[in-house]
Amino acid sequence: MVNIKVISKDSHNILSETTTQDSLSLVEPSVVIVGVSKESISSIKADGLDAVVQLNDGQTITIKDFFAADNTLVLEDGDKLLWVQFTDETGAFLNEVVYNPMSEIKPLLYKDGVPAWAWIPPLAALGALNFDKSIKSSNDKHDTTLESAEKAVKDAVDAYQKAKDKLDAALKDGLITPTEKAEIENTIAEAEKAKQEANDKLNALADGKQKNDLELQLNALPELKVPPINDKNENGIADDIEAAIDDAEQAVKDAQDKYDALEKDIEGKGGIINPEDKSALDKSKEELDAAIKEAEDLVNALPDQPKSVQDKKDQLTEDLNNLKASGITVPEVNDQDSNGIDDFTAAAGLLDEAKAAIDTAQTEHAAAIADGKVTAQEVADLAAKVEAAQNKLNEAKDAISALPEGSAKDALATEVPVEQARLDGIPVLDANDVNEDDFTAAAGLLDEAKAAIDTAQTEHAAAIADGKVTAQEVADLAAKVEAAQNKLNEAKDAISALPEGSAKDALATEVPVEQARLDGIPVLDANDVNEDDFTAAA
Repeated sequence: MVNIKVISKDSHNILSETTTQDSLSLVEPSVVIVGVSKESISSIKADGLDAVVQLNDGQTITIKDFFAADNTLVLEDGDKLLWVQFTDETGAFLNEVVYNPMSEIKPLLYKDGVPAWAWIPPLAALGALNFDKSIKSSNDKHDTTLESAEKAVKDAVDAYQKAKDKLDAALKDGLITPTEKAEIENTIAEAEKAKQEANDKLNALADGKQKNDLELQLNALPELKVPPINDKNENGIADDIEAAIDDAEQAVKDAQDKYDALEKDIEGKGGIINPEDKSALDKSKEELDAAIKEAEDLVNALPDQPKSVQDKKDQLTEDLNNLKASGITVPEVNDQDSNGIDDFTAAAGLLDEAKAAIDTAQTEHAAAIADGKVTAQEVADLAAKVEAAQNKLNEAKDAISALPEGSAKDALATEVPVEQARLDGIPVLDANDVNEDDFTAAAGLLDEAKAAIDTAQTEHAAAIADGKVTAQEVADLAAKVEAAQNKLNEAKDAISALPEGSAKDALATEVPVEQARLDGIPVLDANDVNEDDFTAAA
């Protein structure tokens, strides 16, 4: 059943509402709102004072006493309202009902007792249903001029319908080609020409109901606008979609170019990757991933219709999937010190150098003990060789530890303790063959220190002999003491370097004696100012 609502024009209140009745009576001027579309109505008739609405589905709605007072019929289809107008402004029945679009029913209600005729907007659209002929005016008269005007109006209506049909057909697929635009422009121009001709004929008619009716029909013709072209090359694809396809194709190409460039860069490194290379390659990989993501977004945004667009979308998707399936992994750093040699090769080289240094130390040890005599120099040389070998082995050990985990690293790492054991197995030597020259040299240095101390003592005695000590004498003595201390230190170092034994001990016991002699020289203070210095200062 249809929803029917009755609203009082005076109080604006809802008088009744039903979805179960198809017949109702009106007791005061009202707006009757019937919840059907214009297209669902087959006819509207006047049966005495009643209004009868016949629907396409066979249902009949009777509004009793509709024409007995100022009542109004409104159709409500969703959010659309159509005022069904039966009469003109004089109250005369129209040949055809007029459907007047409205945004609200307020203009049909009374305001301060004033009827709706004072506010009703101009007629907007001709109805497609003939009003029952029993309520048409019986006084219509037609002459040749009227018939000519009626034909001109009909021709204009037909021309507009033809133009609208052409426009609707062109808009059906959402595309407007240059050809379609030209055809639409031609049919609209013909329609406008027919309308102008009809206007000219209407202007020749005398004022009256017939002229008004025809003018209403002519004025109700809709404005037709030529839509803009959106398929310039007439290939069945909208220009904006073609532009989107171009953008997607370019994005896929850009992603492929970035892929190729990164792949080439990695190959160009020859398997040697230093930290700077890694940083640059990682950045390129990030740019590649971003380019692939951008291309995917553009491709996914393409519509699925028409088929030519779907085919292109499928191809681009396949290209991207192939690109992602191939994939590029940026290799890890294997040249930490950026010397152009991969770290594994460098670590293995350092281990080889450590092995060679250990071999050298072992050879040095064998040579030192070959004649049963070990000199201090041989002891020192062997210690230096062992230290050098240890340093080289430590360097190799650190390089191996820095390598990435794997069997290659493990193979090198297992050699380190073996080589360390070889190095640790080289005995420490003690000198058992003292070079006489070294003993003589140490003794000579000690004698020089003794002489320097004697000189300092003599200098001190001379400075205090006359009871006067000048600043120069203080300075000279200090210089002699310092020289003696330096010489004694040199002798002490030379004696310490000698191999252990009684000869070394004999010299060593003299050192503290001489140090005591040197420390026993008093420090002087000047007590005789040179008169020349005083004069100069004044």
